[in-house]
Amino acid sequence: MMKNMDGYSDIAPFRDGDVRRVLDELVRDEAFEEVMEYVFPELSMDEVRDIFDSIQTVDDFQAKISYTAMKNIISKTVSDICLEGIENIDAGRKHLYISNHRDIILDSAFFNVLLFENNIETTETAIGNNLLGHPTVNALTKLNKNFTVKRGLAGRDLYVASMNLSKYIRASVSEDRSSIWISQREGRAKDGNDLTQKGLLKMLNLSNESGFKEGVAELNIRTLSISYEYDPCDVFKVRELLARVKDEEYVKGPDEDKMSIVIGITGNKGQVKFVVGKGDFALLVDDLEGLNESDRLQLLAEQIDEEIYRNYVLWPNNYLAYDMLRGSSEYMDKQYSIEQQHEFKDYVKGIMSQLNEDPRALEILLKKYAYPVINQKSIG
Repeated sequence: MMKNMDGYSDIAPFRDGDVRRVLDELVRDEAFEEVMEYVFPELSMDEVRDIFDSIQTVDDFQAKISYTAMKNIISKTVSDICLEGIENIDAGRKHLYISNHRDIILDSAFFNVLLFENNIETTETAIGNNLLGHPTVNALTKLNKNFTVKRGLAGRDLYVASMNLSKYIRASVSEDRSSIWISQREGRAKDGNDLTQKGLLKMLNLSNESGFKEGVAELNIRTLSISYEYDPCDVFKVRELLARVKDEEYVKGPDEDKMSIVIGITGNKGQVKFVVGKGDFALLVDDLEGLNESDRLQLLAEQIDEEIYRNYVLWPNNYLAYDMLRGSSEYMDKQYSIEQQHEFKDYVKGIMSQLNEDPRALEILLKKYAYPVINQKSIG
Protein backbone atom coordinates (compact mmCIF):
# COMPACT_ATOMS: atom_id res chain seq x y z
CA MET A 1 0.00 0.00 0.00
CA MET A 2 1.29 3.45 -0.93
CA LYS A 3 2.57 5.44 2.03
CA ASN A 4 1.88 8.81 0.37
CA MET A 5 -1.63 10.06 1.18
CA ASP A 6 -1.49 13.10 -1.14
CA GLY A 7 -3.61 11.28 -3.73
CA TYR A 8 -6.64 11.46 -1.45
CA SER A 9 -6.83 15.24 -1.08
CA ASP A 10 -10.33 15.35 -2.60
CA ILE A 11 -11.78 13.15 0.17
CA ALA A 12 -9.37 13.52 3.11
CA PRO A 13 -10.11 15.74 6.12
CA PHE A 14 -8.09 18.86 6.70
CA ARG A 15 -4.63 18.38 8.16
CA ASP A 16 -2.66 20.58 10.53
CA GLY A 17 -1.16 22.56 7.64
CA ASP A 18 -4.66 23.55 6.49
CA VAL A 19 -5.98 24.72 9.83
CA ARG A 20 -5.06 28.41 9.93
CA ARG A 21 -6.08 29.03 6.30
CA VAL A 22 -9.45 27.33 6.79
CA LEU A 23 -10.18 29.04 10.10
CA ASP A 24 -9.31 32.47 8.71
CA GLU A 25 -11.85 31.86 5.92
CA LEU A 26 -14.40 30.36 8.29
CA VAL A 27 -14.60 33.31 10.68
CA ARG A 28 -15.51 35.55 7.73
CA ASP A 29 -18.44 33.35 6.66
CA GLU A 30 -21.84 34.92 7.32
CA ALA A 31 -23.11 31.76 9.06
CA PHE A 32 -20.20 31.63 11.47
CA GLU A 33 -21.73 33.79 14.20
CA GLU A 34 -25.05 31.93 14.05
CA VAL A 35 -23.34 28.57 14.56
CA MET A 36 -21.03 29.85 17.29
CA GLU A 37 -23.88 31.43 19.25
CA TYR A 38 -25.31 27.93 19.64
CA VAL A 39 -21.96 26.29 20.43
CA PHE A 40 -20.78 28.98 22.88
CA PRO A 41 -23.95 30.71 24.16
CA GLU A 42 -22.12 32.08 27.21
CA LEU A 43 -19.31 33.77 25.25
CA SER A 44 -19.16 37.02 23.31
CA MET A 45 -18.11 36.82 19.65
CA ASP A 46 -14.83 38.52 20.54
CA GLU A 47 -14.11 35.72 23.03
CA VAL A 48 -15.05 33.11 20.44
CA ARG A 49 -12.71 34.68 17.90
CA ASP A 50 -9.91 34.66 20.48
CA ILE A 51 -10.38 30.90 20.87
CA PHE A 52 -10.26 30.43 17.10
CA ASP A 53 -7.12 32.56 16.89
CA SER A 54 -5.40 30.20 19.34
CA ILE A 55 -6.06 27.07 17.27
CA GLN A 56 -3.10 25.76 15.26
CA THR A 57 -3.81 22.04 14.75
CA VAL A 58 -6.69 19.62 14.17
CA ASP A 59 -6.24 18.32 17.73
CA ASP A 60 -6.54 21.93 18.99
CA PHE A 61 -9.78 22.32 17.05
CA GLN A 62 -11.25 19.10 18.43
CA ALA A 63 -10.24 19.89 22.01
CA LYS A 64 -11.30 23.57 22.03
CA ILE A 65 -14.30 23.56 19.65
CA SER A 66 -15.65 20.09 18.87
CA TYR A 67 -15.43 18.71 22.39
CA THR A 68 -16.97 21.82 23.94
CA ALA A 69 -19.77 21.85 21.37
CA MET A 70 -20.61 18.18 21.90
CA LYS A 71 -20.54 18.48 25.69
CA ASN A 72 -22.95 21.40 25.40
CA ILE A 73 -25.29 19.31 23.23
CA ILE A 74 -25.02 16.33 25.56
CA SER A 75 -25.83 18.43 28.62
CA LYS A 76 -29.00 19.75 26.96
CA THR A 77 -30.29 16.67 25.13
CA VAL A 78 -28.96 13.49 26.76
CA SER A 79 -29.85 12.21 30.23
CA ASP A 80 -26.92 9.77 30.36
CA ILE A 81 -24.20 8.61 27.96
CA CYS A 82 -21.48 5.99 28.31
CA LEU A 83 -19.05 3.77 26.43
CA GLU A 84 -18.57 0.06 27.08
CA GLY A 85 -16.13 -2.41 25.53
CA ILE A 86 -13.09 -0.16 25.90
CA GLU A 87 -11.08 -3.31 26.59
CA ASN A 88 -11.74 -4.32 22.96
CA ILE A 89 -9.88 -1.26 21.65
CA ASP A 90 -6.24 -2.06 20.93
CA ALA A 91 -4.29 1.00 22.03
CA GLY A 92 -1.34 -0.02 19.89
CA ARG A 93 -3.24 -0.27 16.59
CA LYS A 94 -5.82 1.60 14.54
CA HIS A 95 -9.29 0.17 13.96
CA LEU A 96 -12.05 0.31 11.38
CA TYR A 97 -15.23 0.78 13.42
CA ILE A 98 -18.31 -0.47 11.56
CA SER A 99 -21.35 0.98 13.27
CA ASN A 100 -25.11 1.01 13.12
CA HIS A 101 -26.36 4.49 12.24
CA ARG A 102 -29.04 6.56 13.98
CA ASP A 103 -28.12 10.25 13.68
CA ILE A 104 -26.48 12.00 10.72
CA ILE A 105 -23.97 13.96 12.79
CA LEU A 106 -24.03 12.74 16.38
CA ASP A 107 -23.26 9.02 16.13
CA SER A 108 -19.59 9.50 15.37
CA ALA A 109 -19.35 12.85 17.20
CA PHE A 110 -20.58 11.36 20.49
CA PHE A 111 -18.28 8.37 20.00
CA ASN A 112 -15.31 10.69 19.59
CA VAL A 113 -16.25 12.56 22.76
CA LEU A 114 -16.24 9.27 24.66
CA LEU A 115 -12.90 8.25 23.14
CA PHE A 116 -11.42 11.67 23.96
CA GLU A 117 -12.55 11.39 27.59
CA ASN A 118 -10.89 7.97 27.82
CA ASN A 119 -7.60 9.30 26.38
CA ILE A 120 -8.06 7.32 23.16
CA GLU A 121 -7.29 8.96 19.82
CA THR A 122 -10.43 10.07 18.00
CA THR A 123 -11.48 8.55 14.69
CA GLU A 124 -11.78 9.92 11.19
CA THR A 125 -15.41 9.77 10.16
CA ALA A 126 -17.13 9.02 6.86
CA ILE A 127 -19.66 11.65 5.73
CA GLY A 128 -21.56 11.89 2.45
CA ASN A 129 -20.73 14.84 0.19
CA ASN A 130 -24.49 15.50 -0.05
CA LEU A 131 -24.24 16.97 3.47
CA LEU A 132 -21.31 19.27 2.71
CA GLY A 133 -22.91 21.84 0.42
CA HIS A 134 -22.66 24.76 2.83
CA PRO A 135 -19.13 26.20 3.20
CA THR A 136 -19.38 26.48 6.99
CA VAL A 137 -20.59 22.88 7.36
CA ASN A 138 -17.88 21.68 4.99
CA ALA A 139 -15.15 23.52 6.91
CA LEU A 140 -16.33 22.45 10.37
CA THR A 141 -16.72 18.79 9.42
CA LYS A 142 -13.38 18.50 7.61
CA LEU A 143 -11.64 20.24 10.52
CA ASN A 144 -13.28 17.63 12.74
CA LYS A 145 -11.56 14.72 10.92
CA ASN A 146 -14.44 13.90 8.57
CA PHE A 147 -13.52 12.37 5.22
CA THR A 148 -15.82 12.47 2.22
CA VAL A 149 -17.87 9.66 0.68
CA LYS A 150 -18.99 10.68 -2.80
CA ARG A 151 -22.69 9.98 -3.40
CA GLY A 152 -24.82 9.88 -6.53
CA LEU A 153 -22.23 8.37 -8.87
CA ALA A 154 -22.68 5.55 -11.38
CA GLY A 155 -20.66 3.38 -13.75
CA ARG A 156 -16.96 4.07 -14.06
CA ASP A 157 -17.12 7.14 -11.79
CA LEU A 158 -18.63 5.04 -8.99
CA TYR A 159 -15.95 2.36 -9.34
CA VAL A 160 -13.09 4.88 -9.30
CA ALA A 161 -14.51 6.70 -6.27
CA SER A 162 -15.14 3.41 -4.44
CA MET A 163 -11.61 2.17 -5.09
CA ASN A 164 -10.13 5.47 -3.93
CA LEU A 165 -12.23 5.39 -0.76
CA SER A 166 -11.30 1.76 -0.12
CA LYS A 167 -7.59 2.50 -0.49
CA TYR A 168 -7.87 5.53 1.79
CA ILE A 169 -9.56 3.56 4.57
CA ARG A 170 -7.18 0.61 4.30
CA ALA A 171 -4.10 2.86 4.27
CA SER A 172 -5.36 4.86 7.25
CA VAL A 173 -5.80 1.73 9.38
CA SER A 174 -2.99 -0.52 8.14
CA GLU A 175 -0.35 2.23 8.10
CA ASP A 176 -1.30 3.29 11.64
CA ARG A 177 -2.45 6.74 10.57
CA SER A 178 -5.95 6.94 12.02
CA SER A 179 -8.85 4.81 13.14
CA ILE A 180 -11.93 5.10 10.94
CA TRP A 181 -15.66 5.23 11.75
CA ILE A 182 -18.08 4.20 9.02
CA SER A 183 -21.74 3.21 9.13
CA GLN A 184 -22.76 -0.31 8.12
CA ARG A 185 -24.91 1.07 5.32
CA GLU A 186 -25.39 4.22 3.27
CA GLY A 187 -27.54 6.55 5.34
CA ARG A 188 -29.37 5.96 8.58
CA ALA A 189 -31.51 2.87 9.28
CA LYS A 190 -34.72 4.89 9.29
CA ASP A 191 -36.87 1.85 10.09
CA GLY A 192 -34.65 0.80 13.02
CA ASN A 193 -33.59 -2.45 11.31
CA ASP A 194 -29.79 -2.44 11.26
CA LEU A 195 -28.32 -4.47 8.39
CA THR A 196 -24.78 -4.32 7.07
CA GLN A 197 -24.80 -3.72 3.33
CA LYS A 198 -22.76 -6.28 1.45
CA GLY A 199 -21.89 -3.43 -0.93
CA LEU A 200 -20.01 -1.67 1.88
CA LEU A 201 -17.85 -4.73 2.49
CA LYS A 202 -17.33 -5.14 -1.26
CA MET A 203 -16.05 -1.55 -1.39
CA LEU A 204 -13.68 -2.20 1.50
CA ASN A 205 -12.37 -5.33 -0.19
CA LEU A 206 -11.60 -3.54 -3.48
CA SER A 207 -8.22 -2.45 -2.13
CA ASN A 208 -7.35 -5.88 -0.74
CA GLU A 209 -4.11 -7.06 -2.35
CA SER A 210 -3.92 -10.24 -0.23
CA GLY A 211 -6.20 -13.19 0.43
CA PHE A 212 -9.69 -12.63 1.80
CA LYS A 213 -8.71 -13.56 5.37
CA GLU A 214 -5.59 -11.39 5.29
CA GLY A 215 -7.53 -8.45 3.86
CA VAL A 216 -10.12 -8.61 6.63
CA ALA A 217 -7.42 -8.90 9.30
CA GLU A 218 -5.61 -5.86 7.87
CA LEU A 219 -8.68 -3.67 8.51
CA ASN A 220 -8.70 -4.61 12.22
CA ILE A 221 -12.49 -4.29 12.37
CA ARG A 222 -14.43 -3.50 15.53
CA THR A 223 -18.19 -3.22 15.59
CA LEU A 224 -19.90 -0.34 17.34
CA SER A 225 -23.44 -0.75 18.67
CA ILE A 226 -25.27 2.53 19.26
CA SER A 227 -28.44 2.62 21.33
CA TYR A 228 -30.48 5.82 21.70
CA GLU A 229 -33.50 5.77 24.00
CA TYR A 230 -35.36 8.28 21.80
CA ASP A 231 -34.91 9.51 18.25
CA PRO A 232 -35.73 13.22 17.82
CA CYS A 233 -36.21 12.65 14.07
CA ASP A 234 -39.02 10.11 14.43
CA VAL A 235 -41.57 12.25 12.57
CA PHE A 236 -39.28 12.79 9.56
CA LYS A 237 -38.31 9.13 9.32
CA VAL A 238 -41.81 7.72 9.78
CA ARG A 239 -43.28 10.20 7.30
CA GLU A 240 -40.79 9.11 4.65
CA LEU A 241 -41.34 5.41 5.32
CA LEU A 242 -45.11 5.92 5.27
CA ALA A 243 -44.90 7.38 1.77
CA ARG A 244 -43.10 4.23 0.63
CA VAL A 245 -45.78 2.00 2.17
CA LYS A 246 -48.45 4.05 0.37
CA ASP A 247 -46.41 3.79 -2.86
CA GLU A 248 -46.20 7.56 -3.05
CA GLU A 249 -43.26 9.70 -4.07
CA TYR A 250 -41.77 11.29 -1.01
CA VAL A 251 -40.98 14.94 -1.61
CA LYS A 252 -38.90 16.53 1.09
CA GLY A 253 -40.02 19.90 2.35
CA PRO A 254 -37.93 23.06 2.01
CA ASP A 255 -34.75 22.74 4.08
CA GLU A 256 -35.91 19.35 5.43
CA ASP A 257 -32.38 17.94 5.41
CA LYS A 258 -31.17 20.93 7.40
CA MET A 259 -34.13 20.68 9.79
CA SER A 260 -33.45 16.97 10.29
CA ILE A 261 -29.85 17.69 11.23
CA VAL A 262 -30.80 20.53 13.58
CA ILE A 263 -33.61 18.58 15.29
CA GLY A 264 -31.37 15.52 15.57
CA ILE A 265 -28.78 17.64 17.35
CA THR A 266 -31.11 19.69 19.57
CA GLY A 267 -33.87 17.16 20.34
CA ASN A 268 -34.16 14.88 23.36
CA LYS A 269 -32.35 11.56 23.03
CA GLY A 270 -32.77 10.26 26.57
CA GLN A 271 -30.11 7.69 27.45
CA VAL A 272 -27.37 6.84 24.96
CA LYS A 273 -24.93 3.95 25.07
CA PHE A 274 -22.05 2.90 22.80
CA VAL A 275 -20.60 -0.61 22.95
CA VAL A 276 -17.41 -1.66 21.13
CA GLY A 277 -17.44 -5.31 20.04
CA LYS A 278 -14.58 -7.81 19.94
CA GLY A 279 -14.56 -8.01 16.15
CA ASP A 280 -12.71 -11.31 15.75
CA PHE A 281 -13.73 -11.49 12.10
CA ALA A 282 -10.33 -12.55 10.80
CA LEU A 283 -10.87 -15.82 12.69
CA LEU A 284 -14.33 -16.23 11.18
CA VAL A 285 -13.09 -16.12 7.60
CA ASP A 286 -10.98 -19.26 8.14
CA ASP A 287 -14.21 -21.10 7.36
CA LEU A 288 -14.97 -19.15 4.18
CA GLU A 289 -12.12 -20.14 1.89
CA GLY A 290 -14.26 -22.52 -0.16
CA LEU A 291 -16.83 -19.85 -1.04
CA ASN A 292 -16.86 -17.18 -3.72
CA GLU A 293 -16.33 -13.53 -2.78
CA SER A 294 -20.03 -12.65 -2.78
CA ASP A 295 -20.89 -15.45 -0.36
CA ARG A 296 -17.94 -14.60 1.87
CA LEU A 297 -18.99 -10.97 2.05
CA GLN A 298 -22.58 -11.93 2.84
CA LEU A 299 -21.51 -14.19 5.70
CA LEU A 300 -19.17 -11.52 7.01
CA ALA A 301 -22.03 -8.99 6.92
CA GLU A 302 -24.22 -11.37 8.90
CA GLN A 303 -21.51 -11.86 11.52
CA ILE A 304 -21.08 -8.10 11.89
CA ASP A 305 -24.85 -7.74 12.30
CA GLU A 306 -24.92 -10.47 14.93
CA GLU A 307 -22.27 -8.75 17.03
CA ILE A 308 -24.01 -5.37 16.71
CA TYR A 309 -27.32 -6.96 17.79
CA ARG A 310 -25.73 -8.76 20.72
CA ASN A 311 -24.32 -5.49 22.05
CA TYR A 312 -27.50 -3.45 21.78
CA VAL A 313 -28.68 -1.86 25.00
CA LEU A 314 -32.46 -2.31 25.05
CA TRP A 315 -34.44 0.44 26.77
CA PRO A 316 -37.93 0.04 28.27
CA ASN A 317 -39.48 1.72 25.22
CA ASN A 318 -37.95 -0.95 22.94
CA TYR A 319 -39.71 -3.67 24.92
CA LEU A 320 -42.88 -1.59 25.10
CA ALA A 321 -42.95 -1.11 21.34
CA TYR A 322 -42.43 -4.85 20.87
CA ASP A 323 -45.35 -5.68 23.16
CA MET A 324 -47.60 -2.98 21.64
CA LEU A 325 -46.85 -4.26 18.15
CA ARG A 326 -47.76 -7.82 19.13
CA GLY A 327 -50.65 -6.91 21.41
CA SER A 328 -48.91 -8.76 24.24
CA SER A 329 -47.57 -8.08 27.72
CA GLU A 330 -44.51 -10.36 27.51
CA TYR A 331 -42.15 -7.81 29.02
CA MET A 332 -44.56 -6.07 31.40
CA ASP A 333 -43.05 -5.79 34.90
CA LYS A 334 -39.85 -7.46 33.67
CA GLN A 335 -38.52 -4.71 31.42
CA TYR A 336 -40.90 -1.80 31.95
CA SER A 337 -43.34 -0.47 34.51
CA ILE A 338 -46.87 0.87 34.19
CA GLU A 339 -45.46 4.38 34.61
CA GLN A 340 -43.00 3.83 31.75
CA GLN A 341 -45.81 2.39 29.64
CA HIS A 342 -47.88 5.55 30.13
CA GLU A 343 -44.86 7.72 29.34
CA PHE A 344 -44.11 5.91 26.08
CA LYS A 345 -47.75 5.87 25.00
CA ASP A 346 -47.89 9.63 25.53
CA TYR A 347 -44.78 9.97 23.38
CA VAL A 348 -46.33 7.82 20.64
CA LYS A 349 -49.52 9.86 20.81
CA GLY A 350 -47.54 13.06 20.30
CA ILE A 351 -45.80 11.63 17.21
CA MET A 352 -49.05 10.27 15.78
CA SER A 353 -50.75 13.65 16.12
CA GLN A 354 -48.25 14.93 13.55
CA LEU A 355 -48.95 12.02 11.20
CA ASN A 356 -52.74 12.31 10.91
CA GLU A 357 -53.24 9.29 13.20
CA ASP A 358 -52.56 6.97 10.25
CA PRO A 359 -52.50 3.37 11.61
CA ARG A 360 -49.79 2.47 9.10
CA ALA A 361 -47.64 5.22 10.60
CA LEU A 362 -48.22 3.75 14.06
CA GLU A 363 -47.00 0.34 12.90
CA ILE A 364 -43.89 1.90 11.33
CA LEU A 365 -43.12 3.85 14.52
CA LEU A 366 -43.57 0.84 16.78
CA LYS A 367 -41.48 -1.38 14.51
CA LYS A 368 -38.76 1.26 14.55
CA TYR A 369 -38.45 0.95 18.33
CA ALA A 370 -39.14 -2.81 18.39
CA TYR A 371 -36.51 -3.84 15.84
CA PRO A 372 -33.62 -3.86 18.33
CA VAL A 373 -35.58 -6.39 20.41
CA ILE A 374 -36.55 -8.42 17.34
CA ASN A 375 -32.96 -8.46 16.07
CA GLN A 376 -31.45 -9.36 19.42
CA LYS A 377 -33.97 -12.17 19.89
CA SER A 378 -33.13 -13.48 16.41
CA ILE A 379 -29.58 -14.41 17.49
CA GLY A 380 -30.73 -16.28 20.59
